[in-house]
Amino acid sequence: MLGNYLLSKEIFVMDHDYYIGLSVFVITYYGTTKFGPILAASLDKDVDAVEESFKSRRKEEEAHFETIIKEAKDAQFRAKGQNLLIEAKKENVAMQIEAAYRERVMHVYKSLKRRLDYHAKRHRIENNIHQKWMVTWILENVKKAITPEIERQAIDQAIASLASLAEHAR
Repeated sequence: MLGNYLLSKEIFVMDHDYYIGLSVFVITYYGTTKFGPILAASLDKDVDAVEESFKSRRKEEEAHFETIIKEAKDAQFRAKGQNLLIEAKKENVAMQIEAAYRERVMHVYKSLKRRLDYHAKRHRIENNIHQKWMVTWILENVKKAITPEIERQAIDQAIASLASLAEHAR
């Protein structure tokens, strides 16, 4: 009854747009019920493929950024290694300077020892020469002081000592 009232008072006008709208409604209803699930599955596949490509791209970017982070950490580790290398080189240079210093000190020590040894040897030789001169002088003076009578007494006493020793040896 409501439909009849609406149509008679021309509130609800049925012209050519009404039939087009009705046919569009029927076609849309039939299309959604018949082809809707097939189209939805096809579109879901497309959406899943796009979503999968986005996820794979995201994973690739994550892996890329992880490699960048790893390389940055490696670079930091190498930088610390460079600091250690610089410290080692500084210590090496200090040791080379110390070795050169010790070598120069040893050279000075050997030169000084050689000079002192020379002076000590010269002093010993001079003492030996003076001792020889003194021994020679003393012997000459003793020989001058020995008379033939003292010499004869010394020889007789030596012969007597030798004879007594020979008797004890037999």
